[in-house]
Amino acid sequence: MRLEYTDRMAQSFRSTHGIGYEDYRMNPKLQLEVEKQREREYALSQGFGMRPETGGHHQTMTDK
Repeated sequence: MRLEYTDRMAQSFRSTHGIGYEDYRMNPKLQLEVEKQREREYALSQGFGMRPETGGHHQTMTDK
C-alpha cells in the first residue's frame, strides 16, 4: 500500500514538527527526534506527565 502525501499533509507536518516531510524521511536523526517528541506528547496526553492540579508533581498511585 502506497500513501499519497498531499500538500495539506506536508503543511501540517511542517507546522507540527518544524521540518518538512522530505527532510524527515531522508534523515534518520530527525526521524528519531520527531518520534521522541511524539512519545513525550502521547505520554503527557495519557496523564503520565506533570499535572498542574497537583502542583507540578507527578501523581502516584498512593496520591489517590
